[in-house]
Amino acid sequence: MSRSPRRGPPFPDPADLCAPTPEARRRAAIALGRAGDPAALDPLAEALRLEADAAVRASLILALGAVGGADRVQSLVGEGPLSEAEALALAKVRDRAGQDGKPGADWRAGLALGDVYLETPVGLERPVSRMLVKEGFPTSVVADEQLIRLTQPIALSRLAPLPREVAGLRLALSQLETPALDDAAIDQLVAQGAGRPEFAIWFEAIGTLRFRFSAEGVSPPRAQTLDWLARVRAGFEPLGMADSPSNYNCELIVAWSAPHATLFFRPRLERDARFDYRKASVPAAINPVVAAALVRLVNAGAPGVVVDPTCGGGTLLIERGLFDPGAQLVGLDIDGKAIAAARENAAAAGLGERARFANADCRDPANWPACTLVVANLPFGIRSGRRDSDLLGLYRAILSNAAAKLEPGGRIVLASANRRALEGAVAAEKRRVTTLAKHHYVSGGLMVQVVVLGLR
Repeated sequence: MSRSPRRGPPFPDPADLCAPTPEARRRAAIALGRAGDPAALDPLAEALRLEADAAVRASLILALGAVGGADRVQSLVGEGPLSEAEALALAKVRDRAGQDGKPGADWRAGLALGDVYLETPVGLERPVSRMLVKEGFPTSVVADEQLIRLTQPIALSRLAPLPREVAGLRLALSQLETPALDDAAIDQLVAQGAGRPEFAIWFEAIGTLRFRFSAEGVSPPRAQTLDWLARVRAGFEPLGMADSPSNYNCELIVAWSAPHATLFFRPRLERDARFDYRKASVPAAINPVVAAALVRLVNAGAPGVVVDPTCGGGTLLIERGLFDPGAQLVGLDIDGKAIAAARENAAAAGLGERARFANADCRDPANWPACTLVVANLPFGIRSGRRDSDLLGLYRAILSNAAAKLEPGGRIVLASANRRALEGAVAAEKRRVTTLAKHHYVSGGLMVQVVVLGLR
């Protein structure tokens, strides 16, 4: 499949709820609701408390309900909704909360799935593909931005739960080459997809399989989208599926990447519990799937000490600790609230005895232990204000301390959207460190640079 224009970052940043325009805040709320991360509860609730725009408030209400905050919605709305849109959103949240929680279907045991696509962080498709091979998965190829395709069938048991560095699972129901994504192409995709026998063998049905329809790689007018939805509905309703965009357990996605069109089935048949340790949230927290990918850029080695000098809520350290059972984890942060959150999250992940967090300045070399790995999602300087006004100085201090404390054979993994400051810090330490690899990923609409360094 050829590459299509970027569809946008799949890993929303809660800090975008404070964006200057209502439309940007509304999109952030929608993205957080779709991601379903429980760590977004507090930022969403605070945003709803402060928000005045009716459309944004409606999206915040829906997002809160989607991530499990129906009770919070009720308390925040108070005596009643402030607009018709808000009232409709509140009704949807109440309706969802009243469901019995049973999915429309469960996977049958012992399945082997073909035509499997895995969603990855944008920009990290190739590294994730290599990571999965090391974990014993079939080889994969980059199919498109954000998607890799497994080259062989795989047992369902390997994908439930998903690997930590994978964001989602898709199954290709049908594909075709077409000069344009039009009604005829939609009809052909639907006919081929609905005609496959898989639905009869994939699931043990215990009710209606509810789906949400969307299109990717194109932006058709609303009337066109509704017409395509009608065609999809007509093809899949005879299979026991029903269109239910506000309460669904799977998605049917038409993806267009000229000249290829694909109809994907994206299941959401069970709750994703991989990152339930994120009990406490911090501003601008790294997405846990991205964190899981970054910490796997360096193989687990002999037992050693891993340091995150700007640890925030501890996600990077926790993901490294889960990946490397022998690692001792040390987190530094000048924000006491972040340290409290990191301790709570590490305890929830079962890493409390292996993790030590200190409310300390990472510029001071006295706060650094000897270590075998340094991993950090460095502050970008966009939302942190004057405290991080000298990002180059901060980055240089971190890299200088890391190089001084790193044991022979150790590695440093640094990520930042401030490419100039990151490259400046690496250049300043070129006599002590060497660049082993460079990567990038997209977060909150920003291109984040990643460097993997070793000692000279």
